[in-house]
Amino acid sequence: MTNPPEHSAVELLERVRQAEEMAKRCQAESAIYLDALKDIQNLAQLGNTTHLLGYFHEINKRTLLAQDPGHLQECAKNFLFEHQVNVRWLGRARGNLETIKQMAEELDVSQNSRNEDIRNEIIKLAEAGISFP
Repeated sequence: MTNPPEHSAVELLERVRQAEEMAKRCQAESAIYLDALKDIQNLAQLGNTTHLLGYFHEINKRTLLAQDPGHLQECAKNFLFEHQVNVRWLGRARGNLETIKQMAEELDVSQNSRNEDIRNEIIKLAEAGISFP
């Protein structure tokens, strides 16, 4: 019986990173494929109720695209890029809301004044934005 080859921690971490990247791409491709199937189903229902041939031509076109692995991979790549952009943007937005909330809490305003109402509304809205899932 031979011992399995030893791998460095760096190599193993790189393999895990690659597996995670592949899983992300597969999930994105699956989501895009599912979305395409739902669109095709909606078009089929419209075509069935209206009897317009244009819907069936669109179904054929979308079916061919959904079966093209290159198209699917490109869509998944774009989806993942847009997701990463949104995650970064939302992270910055959350940080800005936390700053706005903190600054509003530090405002020195008179009790029972219009400015106190505005400050409290700013704090309330900032907290709602921060706690959004």
